[in-house]
Amino acid sequence: MPTIKEIADAIEQSAPKEYAESWDNPGFQVGFPEKDVTKILLSLDFSEAVLDEAIAKKANMIVNHHPYLFHPIKKIVSTEYNTNLIIKAIKNDITIYAAHTNLDNVRDGLNFAVAGELGLNGIEFLEQTTENSGSGVTGTFATPMDETDFLHFVKDKLQIGAMRYSHPTGKKIQRVSICTGAGAFLCNKALEIGSNAFITGDVRHHEFYIPDNKMLLIDAGHYETEQFSRRWFMEVIRKRFPNVTVEYAECGVNPIGFLH
Repeated sequence: MPTIKEIADAIEQSAPKEYAESWDNPGFQVGFPEKDVTKILLSLDFSEAVLDEAIAKKANMIVNHHPYLFHPIKKIVSTEYNTNLIIKAIKNDITIYAAHTNLDNVRDGLNFAVAGELGLNGIEFLEQTTENSGSGVTGTFATPMDETDFLHFVKDKLQIGAMRYSHPTGKKIQRVSICTGAGAFLCNKALEIGSNAFITGDVRHHEFYIPDNKMLLIDAGHYETEQFSRRWFMEVIRKRFPNVTVEYAECGVNPIGFLH
């Protein structure tokens, strides 16, 4: 069996940490890089439920999209929730690993995966940084889509419980830009290149005014736009290590509920 470090190296070969934002903390959060991997659980977020599932399934590596540790820790005590999970993971020899904005920003990473899920053609970076990295993506449909049909299409493809969007423009949708997670900072860039629609998450109230009826702005949700990170991890790990057991965490679901 490969070591945990070899699993991490395979992920970082496809999503180099150098492409992560300066504020981010991808890579090992807690762990034992030198140990052989037994089983891997994949989840968007790390939580106690995911940790308990790993313990029950005898998995010794959890791979998440969102890093568990963002800010410096001043103390590790069993009576505080965040640090208690660190203690619990170490006691059970479980490694916690994350690939975050390096996965968002890399060519053929998470943004490209979502664009592919929607069937866009000619996918390129919305705002390119290097040849193989940038923020967001943009692409086109072979045939323009009616705006209302497009809204239903996005809701179904991304399995969205409730979807917010700006005032309809009344125009056909052909060029679509995407930034998974919280990407409203790219809204003006999407407008600038002539996007008919921009899909992201975590859009604030006043940001819905930015399109000014020139473009459809869709808040598809943070979880909904990033859920495909698990499939990306699965494909990368299985391609390199076909004999390693990799599973989606059963409890790694959207933490937000919707009342219909």
